[in-house]
Amino acid sequence: MTSIDKFFQEYINIDNFHEPEYGRDIEVLRTFKKEYPIINYDLQKQLIDCLNTKHKQEFVGDLMYYYDQIPDMLINKLLEVAINYRDPGFNRIFINPSIKAIGTKKIIDKLVILFKTADKKTKIGISKLFYWINPLDKKELDEILELVLKRIIEKNDIVENYFFYYDFIRDNKYYSDSNYKLYNSAKQHLKDIPDGALNLIKKIQYDETQRNFLKNELGWDIIL
Repeated sequence: MTSIDKFFQEYINIDNFHEPEYGRDIEVLRTFKKEYPIINYDLQKQLIDCLNTKHKQEFVGDLMYYYDQIPDMLINKLLEVAINYRDPGFNRIFINPSIKAIGTKKIIDKLVILFKTADKKTKIGISKLFYWINPLDKKELDEILELVLKRIIEKNDIVENYFFYYDFIRDNKYYSDSNYKLYNSAKQHLKDIPDGALNLIKKIQYDETQRNFLKNELGWDIIL
């Protein structure tokens, strides 16, 4: 058993997941930070291995709240886990420490690069992160909004549009001039966005491909 494994076991035993998110201290994680004040290359590899193990992901997410500096490779992995995390209400435990470490602009830049080549599931996962990212300078959103609006116009996928609408469009009060033109073109595809998950399921009930995507890729419990 490695020293990290020992800390992880203590963390599991106390069963206080997500406590640092609410500003509450976890002694085992504070002790870990004292023993490992800097995330060196060897420690980074071990933490990435933990993030590759589903039942250890929360341990690393919570631990990162204790670090002001996080290596770039580890941030990339934290973002990957956040995108695919089963509970979008708590993917923020991987996002918030990353934002503290490098700022919203660099986080968004990483997601822009990923969005360009991502598959449908990953694009949707990326969109779910922006509720938490929410930069003070809205101009930081220009490039990702451009990609999303172009995707809506070119693909017009009802499931993608559902997530893009609620994560990017509905409450957005800022568009650059060029993005506002794209938004005007995308609006025709957004006017019939279902209100809530149940209505989305009803909307695609006769589309087997979309039903299978929601069930098998996004893990939705679909009963018609």
